[in-house]
Amino acid sequence: MMDKVRDKMIEFRIEEEEDYIRVKNIIQKVMMKEDYEYRIKEEKEKISDTYKIYILNIENEKNKNRIERIRAKDWASMIIVTTKKKELVPDLLKRGWLLVDVILKEKEYEYLLERAIRISIQNYKQRPNMLKYEYKNSLYNIPIREIKYIEKRKEEKKCRIVTTNGEYDIAKSIMELEQELKQKMIKASRSCLINKDQILSYHKRENKITFQDKTTYTNISRNQKKEIIDSLRKVE
Repeated sequence: MMDKVRDKMIEFRIEEEEDYIRVKNIIQKVMMKEDYEYRIKEEKEKISDTYKIYILNIENEKNKNRIERIRAKDWASMIIVTTKKKELVPDLLKRGWLLVDVILKEKEYEYLLERAIRISIQNYKQRPNMLKYEYKNSLYNIPIREIKYIEKRKEEKKCRIVTTNGEYDIAKSIMELEQELKQKMIKASRSCLINKDQILSYHKRENKITFQDKTTYTNISRNQKKEIIDSLRKVE
C-alpha cells in the first residue's frame, strides 16, 4: 500500500459504549484501504482541528440533542447515528445535512455502518474543492477556486469570504480556516488569507495583489511579503 498522506488526518469520534470494539474494528477495516492517517477517540474527549466523523448511539429524545451540540461546535464534519429504535429514525433524518446515515442495529448493521464510513471518507476527499458550512440556518457550498480572499471581521467572531460571485459570512476564525484550507491559501496578514490560484500578480514595491478579475488587495503585512513571493515563484 502507498505511504500514508501525512498532512491529512481523519479523526473518528465514537460514542457507542455497547458496541465500541465492534465499531472500532469496522473503522480499522475501512481505513486499511485508505491512504490517510487516522485516529479513534471517544466522543467526550477534547475537540481538535482535524476532520471528524462522529459515530453516535441515540436511543431517546434527550440524547438526540447531541447532534445539535455537534452542529454548533463542529459543523464541517460528518455524523453517523446508530439506534435500536425504529421510531426515532424519521425525526433523526430531519436533523440536518451533517447526517450521513441513521443505521438501525439489525442484521445489516455492520455492512451499513461500513458503507456510511466510506461515504464520509469520500466527502472528506471532496472537501479540498469546496468550502461547506452552515451559517444562520443557511447551508453554503462555495467552490474554493472562486474564493479571492477571506478576512476577519473587525470586533466580530466571524470572517468575510470574498469570492468572484459575491461575499459571505462564516462563523469561523482565521486560524480555523487556515488549517482547513492550508493547501490553497496563503496568509496576507494575521487577519487575511489569500487564494493563491486567484492571484494574477503581486507588485512588490506597492505591496499590492491583483486578482484574476483585476480587482486588487493592499491590506498586506510586510512580514508576509516573502511568503507571497515564494509561493508565486514555486512551480507546483
